[in-house]
Amino acid sequence: MGKVSVSLAADHTRSDARIDTLILAAQRRAPVILLAGEGYALLPWKLGCAYAVLGWYWVSCTWYEAEPCADGVEAPEGRSWFHRLKIRFDWINTQGTPWWFTKGAPLPVKIPISQLILPLTPPPDSPTPSVETNHDGEAVRNAVWRRAPARNIGPSPFDDLYFSPLEIHRGKRYPGDHLLANFHPDPPPARPWLHAGQRCPSCLNYSPRLYREGWICLVAECIQFWLLSTTVGLIPISPSMKLRYDETFLRVIPTPYDAASLPYNIVPPPPSSSPQAEGTGEAGSRSLWRGFVCSCGRSNCRYRWERLSCRACGQHSAAQTDSDVVRASAIQSDKADPLGEADEGSPDIPMSVRRMLNPCATVIAYELPQAGTVYHVMHDHVEFADAIWEAYQRAAIHTSASTPLFQRRALKSNTIKGQLLSQQFAINSGASYKYIVETLSYPFADSPDCVMDALMVIRKRVAAVLGEAVDFNEILSVMYREGQKMSWHDDGEHGLGPVVAALSLGSPATMSFRPKASIKVHRGGGLALSGGVNPSQPASVLNLTLSHGDVVIMSGRAIQYGYDHRVIPSGLRVAATARVIRASPE
Repeated sequence: MGKVSVSLAADHTRSDARIDTLILAAQRRAPVILLAGEGYALLPWKLGCAYAVLGWYWVSCTWYEAEPCADGVEAPEGRSWFHRLKIRFDWINTQGTPWWFTKGAPLPVKIPISQLILPLTPPPDSPTPSVETNHDGEAVRNAVWRRAPARNIGPSPFDDLYFSPLEIHRGKRYPGDHLLANFHPDPPPARPWLHAGQRCPSCLNYSPRLYREGWICLVAECIQFWLLSTTVGLIPISPSMKLRYDETFLRVIPTPYDAASLPYNIVPPPPSSSPQAEGTGEAGSRSLWRGFVCSCGRSNCRYRWERLSCRACGQHSAAQTDSDVVRASAIQSDKADPLGEADEGSPDIPMSVRRMLNPCATVIAYELPQAGTVYHVMHDHVEFADAIWEAYQRAAIHTSASTPLFQRRALKSNTIKGQLLSQQFAINSGASYKYIVETLSYPFADSPDCVMDALMVIRKRVAAVLGEAVDFNEILSVMYREGQKMSWHDDGEHGLGPVVAALSLGSPATMSFRPKASIKVHRGGGLALSGGVNPSQPASVLNLTLSHGDVVIMSGRAIQYGYDHRVIPSGLRVAATARVIRASPE
């Protein structure tokens, strides 16, 4: 396979938030963290993982170079090149020696891995931890600044270019401003390459000498930009000419005073191991699905429910115990209006309300136009749900050490290198169910009792509401922690039956329905192809608040073809969704 080359299709300008943020970082000398990706061609060693966190750096110089337009790319008017922003990053030396550098040679990565899924960071006990701000840090920063050569405060040819030959003064604000607003630079650090430059006779701006071959004006708007100054005059720099950086430019320079203080430790603290995390009193804190940095230096996503586990070295934290189970009595019930509602501007959905006596429950039916009916079953008593709720948590805790039941699995994607995990911890039981996540599937006989109890409840409620039994042969159990959700999707995979039903356990959640982007709902009750102003983001036509023990039934295959739905929990939650899956589509 040939090597893929990447070229510009437009100038690098400050209208791009990424470019603007980097220039602001240079202007204000704000520390930035650099990552090295596995595919970065200039790395001097084999990385062996998706990316590595190199550490904190400051931007010591920015400038523009001319990059020839690639074949087939439309060139800017009046020239055959684009302006590419180049950036020099310097190590912030209050971190000590770079963790990846030892005795003048790069540190080889020795941890073998089989998949590009985990990044690398400095181990917490590495010799170069980030420096926390304290009283002693002030003395350290002063010492760093004093080591820099003294600078004459009087006028000089580059006083207005204290961080680069770029013009930095502007009246309007750009997208990256708020990210760097707290950094205010001191006088600029000494950079020897600036003294080797000269003022351009055409634009009268000062440009440093960065290349061995000679001086070049680096002001992109100048007519002399990117022309090499020689003894015989100015000559164009051809694409085949390989410029070399000047030795003076490659020298290490001290970290300036105002860049020496690091905003935070590059290695985050370990996440909490308890469902009642961080003293918030809320079940299933967001910290319980945060990634962590192992003592071996590898950063890991949390893919198991019950413990932290490093896929590089195999180390893991202690598993949760029964004392970590969140009791049903701790669940905060939602006192909101049980009736569903639509977003502003959406047509009203016909609805009806009735009571059931066995079991005692209120059933609200919502008619989605020319698609089917959504039933919301709200029970008077939820003791049955309390037992299933706690049983799910125990099943997740008392799982196999080698193959945990509830995992965050990899999403199917052709655009992302490596793996991106789903937000939910899930297990599938019964028939195999293939959707955007490849979830582990177990036969009913090998599934936890809580799964089968949830399936029994769903079957009974569907029979009571629809008046006929539905022989569900698959159930997907999903466990959510704070901040996790199920984004817009449908259950329209090939072979699925017309009825899909779900039991909601734990914290309240909002379930929303919206027509697909190609569909528009008319107030008269019909569906048509959408021609709206923003068809890619149609409004929700139905929003339901699902409480502990509620059951939702979607009856009608056309619901999955004409509508998407999503679920946003407010905290720790379990959802069990049952389907009928046939071997082949009808």
